Amino acid sequence: MKPIFVLDFAEIRQHSVDRPRKRDLSVRMLLNGLGSSEPHALDGFAVTTDAYSRLLATDHLAARLQQILAGLDVHNPSDLARRGREARAAVLDTALPDDLRGIILSGYQRLHHRRGGHPVLAVYADPAKELVRTSESDDHAETFFVHGPHSLLRAVHHCYASMFTDDAIAARAALGCAQLSVGLSIGIIPRTNWTRLLAA
Repeated sequence: MKPIFVLDFAEIRQHSVDRPRKRDLSVRMLLNGLGSSEPHALDGFAVTTDAYSRLLATDHLAARLQQILAGLDVHNPSDLARRGREARAAVLDTALPDDLRGIILSGYQRLHHRRGGHPVLAVYADPAKELVRTSESDDHAETFFVHGPHSLLRAVHHCYASMFTDDAIAARAALGCAQLSVGLSIGIIPRTNWTRLLAA
């Protein structure tokens, strides 16, 4: 099945049968992290786990990350910190592929037309909740407030790098998950909606 890199929240169905379950579950968990299990309650879009997989397939990033993390001792803080830094650097040094950039920017343009302007956006991702909802805490969440398409792309890139914070790496190891087996969905919503969610 052809990968889908971006989904407008209005496109998402709770019981979708035409999309892979893993991607659908990841987006629903993302919406729950944003404080809404109902996609129609929010205006915005999600960058799906397919997009994360596309980045991992770029310039042998997945192989480079596996090499960096091979033999990791998560109980050794210095080893964990060094490898985490190297993994995040590898992600940020790998440019978002052109097809992925274009589709994310198309989602941004659709949101721009719906809102009638260029709103300040909240870009949200939570690597811990993608793994398992072990806590109601948002301590591992990454949120960026951005204005304009280039800032949006940078924020998405940094969300991907957040998959390799020390805490995220250690959480996957503690649950026996392979480091690259967990995907990431990223939510993009207008900051005004984000403020209302926080106040709710």
